[in-house]
Amino acid sequence: MFQRLSYYFEMLARNPLDFVIFLLYELLVISISFSFHEYAHARVAFLCGDPTARNLGRMTLDPRAHLSLTGTLALFFLGFGWGKPVPVVHRNFKHKRRWLDDFAVSVAGITMNFLLFLACLILSLAVNRFLWEPDFLATAPWSTLVNPCRGFGVILAMDGITDIARELSAFSPNPWLIYIQHFLLLMALTNLTLAIFNFLPIPPLDGFHMVNDLLFKGRIRMSQNVALIVQYALLALVLVGVLTGVLSDVVDAVYTGILKLVLAVIGQT
Repeated sequence: MFQRLSYYFEMLARNPLDFVIFLLYELLVISISFSFHEYAHARVAFLCGDPTARNLGRMTLDPRAHLSLTGTLALFFLGFGWGKPVPVVHRNFKHKRRWLDDFAVSVAGITMNFLLFLACLILSLAVNRFLWEPDFLATAPWSTLVNPCRGFGVILAMDGITDIARELSAFSPNPWLIYIQHFLLLMALTNLTLAIFNFLPIPPLDGFHMVNDLLFKGRIRMSQNVALIVQYALLALVLVGVLTGVLSDVVDAVYTGILKLVLAVIGQT
């Protein structure tokens, strides 16, 4: 957290315009990512017979219905966050084995974030063809240009976007596309991070529901107080950096592996 704060203050002191642009990017990415995640939960719950989320106005892509102040701030400052949990009433599920419907609802959010990651990754590769000069693309590895965990992607994801755009004139026929590339990389990284974070088998994350459904058929029940204590414990682990470092390494490895696979499929390196 302190490293991120230090970086934010450094960016603000170096180039206030870049900091404002960065905040706008982050707000847009967080709003879209959380909204699609929670919408997926609500939609699948409705398809499984539970109209609770729809009746409460949660089956929508409007960010105002889904953003949690704590979860949004956590994502901004810690790199991992959450939205408002979608309310689910299990007795409304149509399937006799209600844990199957609960599993479908739980996996829906993770699946949505992963699909957004994959879509933004592929779009960033498409933008590459128009962003860079052909001679530059022939020598620069694509895997470093569109990987926000490594290479130029790190600079693009974390550095001053206006300065980079000005410096690209020698390498790019369309330097303005760097703003689109910047958005796509942030979207890809954020959604992969959310998917992996929510995959953890810790309440109240989706991974806990999935493990509970698959291994225990949904028999594990927690009181609201116990769930709240576990949630605060999870937040504490993130704050002290116990989870952050490990999850960052996992995100890096998964992003790099999938990127290499996509590049192999399209015949790039």
